[in-house]
Amino acid sequence: MSDNNHEQRAYKRLPATNDYRAQIDGSDKIQLKNISLFGICLMALQHLDKNSSHEITLYSGDTNKITLHGDVIWSYPIGPSEDEAVTYYETGFKFTGMDSNKKKSLEDFITSIE
Repeated sequence: MSDNNHEQRAYKRLPATNDYRAQIDGSDKIQLKNISLFGICLMALQHLDKNSSHEITLYSGDTNKITLHGDVIWSYPIGPSEDEAVTYYETGFKFTGMDSNKKKSLEDFITSIE
């Protein structure tokens, strides 16, 4: 992604550590790459079609979680990783349908990353 695309982001994306995981539509927990109030980048185990909608559950540790909905903006293969023979799909989502309570929960989740 070029620097120009980063300048167009509505919110700054924060990198996530291994303490933060996600599930897509109830999948196995997967790694978060980065997150903002607008969207998220995940390392999915399968390709997801552009513009498809999904339920995303975010986890911080063992007890904190938030469930949101998002639309796939892009998805492309990377890998396999050095320690596994698995191809991952780096996938960008735009969060959708957030009311003020969900937005506040997401703000709190992101604050825990900072």
